[in-house]
Amino acid sequence: MANRVAGRMTALLMGVGAVVLTMGFGVAPRAAAAPAKQADSQVLDCAGRAPAIKPNRLEPGCSSSHQYLTDVTWQVWGSDVAVGEGTYHLNTCDPACAAGNYETLHAWVVLSDPSKGRFTKATIVDSKGQWTTTMPVQ
Repeated sequence: MANRVAGRMTALLMGVGAVVLTMGFGVAPRAAAAPAKQADSQVLDCAGRAPAIKPNRLEPGCSSSHQYLTDVTWQVWGSDVAVGEGTYHLNTCDPACAAGNYETLHAWVVLSDPSKGRFTKATIVDSKGQWTTTMPVQ
């Protein structure tokens, strides 16, 4: 299973890397004017919170009682994609979710699919696999 997760992680990060390289190192022809820089997208991870750029805490499912990320450091943050890593806190729900027994794992998070200046998709990859959710846009 670890090899499968590592393979998914590698494929995901390679795809993101290709996007970042294309965005960051593309060369415009001399005759063409440089396009205006598009503003960085924001993330709104739970209703009622202000949109943010590069937050160090993220609750992608809007349920801190089930899963959330802390100590997030962002390697890439732009208008189309953001890539960071941090500590993923996952409620084991053992013996019940209300007990609040958390497992902590190192994880990568990729924010993508911007709409109206905000990321709408979060993909988290940890040693147990990949989890994807739709983010609030409001």
